[in-house]
Amino acid sequence: YWLTERDLSLPIPDPVLPQGYTIRGAAGIHEAQKLIDVHSNGFGSNWTLAQYERVMTSPGYSTERELVVVAPDGQFAAFCIIWLDDINKIGYFEPVGVHKAFHRKGLGTALMRYGMQVMVAQGMALATVLHGVDNLASTGLYASLGFKQTHPIYDYQLNPQTKDRPE
Repeated sequence: YWLTERDLSLPIPDPVLPQGYTIRGAAGIHEAQKLIDVHSNGFGSNWTLAQYERVMTSPGYSTERELVVVAPDGQFAAFCIIWLDDINKIGYFEPVGVHKAFHRKGLGTALMRYGMQVMVAQGMALATVLHGVDNLASTGLYASLGFKQTHPIYDYQLNPQTKDRPE
């Protein structure tokens, strides 16, 4: 993985959306199914309503910081959650995703620009996001927004044959 960073004192262009699309914070638990749909499609995950309700009621989570792009038909087309570290003045994007039916419309760019503007309004000085080194789409998106790769992050998996020690 790469941890990437962007100085929030640099200019942040305004978000630009296709006609009829809007950005807002998620309204609450009654929208959990729409969030599940966009998360699951964006990442191929299988959230349940009970699991997502636990996320939405966990410490540090705030519906107004789960940002969504709403398509003209009301479907959630893209999402990100921003996390704020008030002590170190660092904002963190985790996760960021776009529903496959809405790729190549600039929604990820617009959403992250909006998220960075929210971070600045909340007093953050730095924005960060982590992504897989093999995810070329996210690498390109974050670089286009001014994020610089700063720290490689390594992980390991247990050997499936031994299940008790790394190779």
